[in-house]
Amino acid sequence: MAGKDIPVPIISYHAIGDEKSPVFLSKSEFERQIKSLASHGYETADISPAIFQQANESQKTCVICFDDCYESVYSIAASVMEQYGLTGVLYVVTEYCGRQNNWTGQPDSVPRAPLMSWDQIEDLASRGWQIGSHSRTHRDLTRLTLEELNDEVGMSAEVIQKRIGVKSSSFCFPYGLSNDRVRDEVRMQYDTAVGTTLKLASQSDDCHDLPRIDSYYLSVYEGDVPLSSPGWQSYLAARQTLRTIKRWFVPDVH
Repeated sequence: MAGKDIPVPIISYHAIGDEKSPVFLSKSEFERQIKSLASHGYETADISPAIFQQANESQKTCVICFDDCYESVYSIAASVMEQYGLTGVLYVVTEYCGRQNNWTGQPDSVPRAPLMSWDQIEDLASRGWQIGSHSRTHRDLTRLTLEELNDEVGMSAEVIQKRIGVKSSSFCFPYGLSNDRVRDEVRMQYDTAVGTTLKLASQSDDCHDLPRIDSYYLSVYEGDVPLSSPGWQSYLAARQTLRTIKRWFVPDVH
């Protein structure tokens, strides 16, 4: 008999700090969210097609992602998560490791901040973190030629393998943007990929465009994070509708 399709929360973060930007989350709020997940018995998992089977077995599986590879994830977030026995998925912009988040197309409204070095990335990998690719230079992949697309998607995985000896099996679309051509290219080289559609992931979703929950939507709750409630899922659906309308006018800056 087939198991029940239990949705899996894939939660996305960027940087930890007090800067006034949607990209940043304060340390105190991050700690609150992680503590809430742990107190409800959630266990973290790598992003793979197997996460849904794991959810069927434990019913308390979640994935915690960090896009862009900010240094504050290494210096702040990792130690907080280790207190609760949790690990994360780190999506690396390979050309910018050890530099700042000043890639082409980054809006001036996003504060510039340091990114992890390869030594720091390798250290997190040794501590059980999954290392995924966030492309080579964080470009909008939907606007690239096939040759440029292959460079951003394929070369980033090769660099990760060369620098830290880890095969990258998961990809994160820059700005959450993809189309059929981009997903087909990613599908040839990675087991999974994540976007920015706002909902819990399930077995019916495309494993190469998995939805996620931005940490901002957890921060609006002062109490425990109600990930499994029907009301929470309805809230996410309403917020996704608003985000879709907004994106028609203002592109996502993440």
